[in-house]
Amino acid sequence: MTFKDKMIYALETGLNPICDDCLGTHLGVARQQVYMAGRSLLTANKILRMSGECVRCSKRNKIVSLRLVGAVDESATNCLIGNQPPTVPSTLPLPIIPAFEKLPVIRTQPETNYLAGTIVVKIGQLKEYVNANPSPSADASAEDWYRYISELLSTTGNTHNWASFVACLMAKDYLCRVLPMVPFDVSMKPQGAPGLDIDEVTVTRQRVIGEVKTTTPHLANDLGAQQRTSFIKDFDKLNHAVADQKFLFVTNKTTFDIIKSRYAGSLRSVKVVLLPAGTEFETV
Repeated sequence: MTFKDKMIYALETGLNPICDDCLGTHLGVARQQVYMAGRSLLTANKILRMSGECVRCSKRNKIVSLRLVGAVDESATNCLIGNQPPTVPSTLPLPIIPAFEKLPVIRTQPETNYLAGTIVVKIGQLKEYVNANPSPSADASAEDWYRYISELLSTTGNTHNWASFVACLMAKDYLCRVLPMVPFDVSMKPQGAPGLDIDEVTVTRQRVIGEVKTTTPHLANDLGAQQRTSFIKDFDKLNHAVADQKFLFVTNKTTFDIIKSRYAGSLRSVKVVLLPAGTEFETV
């Protein structure tokens, strides 16, 4: 029996609806494995995933899985996996949540684990290394300097991923302040992985997508050549995706001003937001 079979069997035998955390505990696997299998089963039209109350922990407004019984309108499945605006038939057991309700920002355990178990640990290791190993003197050999800097880089790892992850947390905080978002976990998508940085839904089944950029411009009044290429790729992803709400999040004020003055015409119906300030403008 495959893991997906076990997941469906659990849903068929009373654990229905159930959140990823509780189903993972029941099956003895990590929450992320349930999340990935759930997305696959949803795409295959074998289960539904929506915001609701978990039968085991009784917590509301969690993403729960439901076993499908009989045929389901394809448009409903598409909207739940975020392919198009929803056309939900009245026969689906959707929870009734007011469209105006803003749900509290909930930092998930995996998000907290990444902060505490990766970033905080690495910063502690860096402090220990610097305290135990003073930097070489200015007249030290290039070999000594290279060895020292290489060890620093090895200790910290990819700090760009740290900044990107925290920026995604800020984007999540912003979205949960302005929209009634279904709770989601930004740690589920590894930093640097292909695809949109944010691809989630509201409790009213609106698809919300976003790209998050921590770029500091190489030039005073424009992006550098490689930076421009990267932004244009993200512009294309946002422009061609079908979604109800589209966002481009940036964390640098100069980058925000450059996008507004030089590249706003390259974006269609996208809200550009400066984090963490929340300053924004919307393109036509």
